[in-house]
Amino acid sequence: MKNQAAKTQARTVDAKRKVLNCATKLVAEGGFEAAQMAVISVASGVSIGSIYHHFGSKEGIFVELIRSADEATRDRFAALDLAGKSFDERLYQLIWATCLHVTCNSGLYHAMTARQNTAPEIWEPFLQLRADNEVLMQECLGPDLEAQGYRDVAMRIRMMHQAVIGILMHATTYKSGPVMQGDRDLVDQVYDLARNVVLGQFNTRKKAND
Repeated sequence: MKNQAAKTQARTVDAKRKVLNCATKLVAEGGFEAAQMAVISVASGVSIGSIYHHFGSKEGIFVELIRSADEATRDRFAALDLAGKSFDERLYQLIWATCLHVTCNSGLYHAMTARQNTAPEIWEPFLQLRADNEVLMQECLGPDLEAQGYRDVAMRIRMMHQAVIGILMHATTYKSGPVMQGDRDLVDQVYDLARNVVLGQFNTRKKAND
């Protein structure tokens, strides 16, 4: 009985994985509208009835794609080894994880952008993810900035994070901006820009007599 249940569970996991992999590819190539249930069924080898059973609807597949991307990114940030690292090393790892999130999900971001006026709620998981990652950046980078005498540390980190997300969104979604998704040194370029924003954009160091 247990073996049969395990086999059924394994088949379910495999079927969902195949559907999501196909949907990810279709969304990346043609947006949300390209991910038709019939096309997904043929490409994945999973019957339409099974797809509806596992996901409920095409919208359910899209929601699951967002949830999976959110979960993978949270796991990636949680796995960062930041203890004992220098400020620059910590910043680089945080920028690397951010770049990976956006570039790995560029097709999904593009599809979400196309639907932001008709279904703005689809952005909620990623907006919460960004807020949580910004808190992590505050915790990891804030004390060093304060020790160096910088004012408005929270604002600096927020502006840096927003700049990084904006740059990456333009690179991946609009194919424009100071960096491009296909650049071999994408992370290095974004890191340099982020470091400049957080350390060099504002003349707000505390004066010696403050």
